[in-house]
Amino acid sequence: MAALESHHDFLLYDFVRGPFYMRILSDRHGDDAQQVIQATNLKIPYCDLTLSMNPTKFFVVIGHYDGLLCVGIQSVKSRLQALILWNPSLQDLKQIPVPRSWRRESWRVLGFGRDFSTDDYKILRVSNEYGVSEYSDVEIMSMKNNSIINAEKDLPYFAKSKQKSTFANGCLYWFACKPLRYGIYHDLILRFDLAKEKVREVSPPPCRVDSCSLSLFRGCLCVLRHNKITGDTDLWVRKKQHGMHKSWMKLITLPETPNYGKIWRPFPICYIRNKVLVSADNKNFFLFNPNDESYQKLVVHGITYWAKIFPYVESLVSPYSITKA
Repeated sequence: MAALESHHDFLLYDFVRGPFYMRILSDRHGDDAQQVIQATNLKIPYCDLTLSMNPTKFFVVIGHYDGLLCVGIQSVKSRLQALILWNPSLQDLKQIPVPRSWRRESWRVLGFGRDFSTDDYKILRVSNEYGVSEYSDVEIMSMKNNSIINAEKDLPYFAKSKQKSTFANGCLYWFACKPLRYGIYHDLILRFDLAKEKVREVSPPPCRVDSCSLSLFRGCLCVLRHNKITGDTDLWVRKKQHGMHKSWMKLITLPETPNYGKIWRPFPICYIRNKVLVSADNKNFFLFNPNDESYQKLVVHGITYWAKIFPYVESLVSPYSITKA
C-alpha cells in the first residue's frame, strides 16, 4: 500500500465482510484504456471472529482520519457492542471499551474526528428516539483521556435517519430537523466543533435537502442532491470564495446516462486527472468526464457490493499512540 503519485488508494466496506482495499492507477495510456481493478478483503481479526460467531451483529465504519479507521460492531437494534481503532497500513489494532449506556441504547448519529486544539481523537454519539422525542443528546468519547463527555443535552433537533457524520476542518456534520410548530419542521445541517464541543446550525445549499447526503470532496464539505424527476445529481461544496465567509457552490452535475442504464444516486469520490471517479448503486464504478458528460465504466473484481467508499492515505499513526493505556 505504498503511496505513489501514479495511483489512488481507496477503502470500501460492506456490513458483513468488512473493509476492502482498492487501487486505481492514473490513466497514462489514453482515454480508451480499460483498467481492471482488484479489490482485496482486509481482515480485521477481532471483527471477523465476532461476526462469524454471531450473525446478528454487523460491521460499521464510524469514521476515518489520519489513516485510522474507527470501527464498530453493533447489534440489529443499533447498539454498539465493540469499538476498534485500526490502522490498515500498520496493521495496528486496539479495542476501545464501550460505555455501558452505549451498549444499552441505540444511536442516531455516529462520528469520528480529531480535535486539533488538544491533539485528541474523539468519537461522537447522538441519540434520540425518532417518533418519540424531538430532542437529542450529544456525547463525546475522548481517546486521550478515555472519558465520556455529555457535551449537549436536550437539543431541540432530531435526526430522521441513522447517519455517520462527516468530518471536515475539525468539525462533524450531519442532517437534522428542527421543530417549528406541531407537524412542521425545518431541515438543516448541524455542526459539532470537536474543540469547543458545541453544536451550531449550518444553512444547507439553496435546494431541498430531501434525497440529499453529506460527504467530503477535495477536502471540502459537500452535499449530494439527487433529483428524482430528472435523475441528475448535483454536487454542492461549501468553501470560502474570494476570501469571504464559506458559502455553497454547485461544482458539477452528474446526469443520468443512457449507455449504462439508470445510474441510481451516483456518488462522486474524487478527481482522477481530469475526470471524476463515481460510485453508483453501491456496485459499479465510472469515470465521469465533465467536458462532454460521458461515463466510462471500470471493471472491479473481488467485491460485488459496498456500503461506503472513501480515499485512503496511509499513515504512521498508531491507535496505541493516541489512546490512554
